[in-house]
Amino acid sequence: MHHPSLVDLTTINAIESLFRSTEPDPWGRKLAGELADLVAYSDLVRYALPLPRADMSDKDAQLPMLLRELLGGEPAVFSPARLITSESGSFNEEFLLPALRPFLAWSRLNGSTLRRWIRLHNESWIRSPHAARLPRRFSFPVAAVRELPEVLESAKSVDTELEDFLYAFDVILRYPLYGELAGPNRKYLNHPIRDAFPLPTMDLRTMPAPSVAISFKSAISKFAHTLSMQDYVRLLLDLRYEVQRLGLNQVNPGNVEIQHVRDIAVRFKFPPTLKVTGKWLAVVGGVAGGLGAIPVLGPGAAIAGMLIAVSGALWSGQLPRAAAGLSWFSWAYEWPELEREADTRH
Repeated sequence: MHHPSLVDLTTINAIESLFRSTEPDPWGRKLAGELADLVAYSDLVRYALPLPRADMSDKDAQLPMLLRELLGGEPAVFSPARLITSESGSFNEEFLLPALRPFLAWSRLNGSTLRRWIRLHNESWIRSPHAARLPRRFSFPVAAVRELPEVLESAKSVDTELEDFLYAFDVILRYPLYGELAGPNRKYLNHPIRDAFPLPTMDLRTMPAPSVAISFKSAISKFAHTLSMQDYVRLLLDLRYEVQRLGLNQVNPGNVEIQHVRDIAVRFKFPPTLKVTGKWLAVVGGVAGGLGAIPVLGPGAAIAGMLIAVSGALWSGQLPRAAAGLSWFSWAYEWPELEREADTRH
């Protein structure tokens, strides 16, 4: 993934919603992990920037707070990919109905998810900047289908306003525009609502995800929502620095020894999972029998509280991030999402 990559603002807003909305984007956690890999391994991360006029400066655009934080941390890593909405061409209306039919089917099958996404996009911190970047509500002539009985019926079944329902359809129709903006053979981190179903005339072949030495996306998607926005941004930028420092962007998957993977997990406090081993079961027995049975673990005065917390987490498996820093207890930890990336040949 060493070439320039592209991310759209709908994706950025989805991740930002984890930190500022009471009802985050349904895909927000997944995208938070995927953005981590994109930032860590891309030479340059371009963000799609719709602007109503060509004479507007990039600085005139209202950017999501998360993007502003990333730009403030590493401005050289991020660059706008301008999309002038007044020059994006006309939509061939003969494809409107063929695109509408799968959207209606998808919306009926995913009503609660779509309803939640629409509610998020009606929050002022998303809607107001969108209105500034795109003065009209829709990019495409989706209003032409507003009176169709099947559209009215589907909007009603999803329990959402017709204008909001058509807005979601319009967002999906922009997918080919951003794909073209990304360029051939370039990674485009699109919001998943955009590829929920195939659009007419689009190439349906799927490209495999760019391979990276260690993927952080699965691990980070599980705990990103527990961070502050600032801590999430710092994690992404620090991981990028670590990838460059270790040369992880220069090697293929499966060519990193497992100890390096574990060192990264500890350094960046990835929440570990407990190994259910005989040694751990002996520890649990020691706790049950009294604290006098556990000095083998480490400094007794410092571990009693932690043992109680760890004991309670045994059956759920996942531990808090702070646990990753307790090196004396590392024999009981594992990071399955990261360790599966390691070289298992040795």
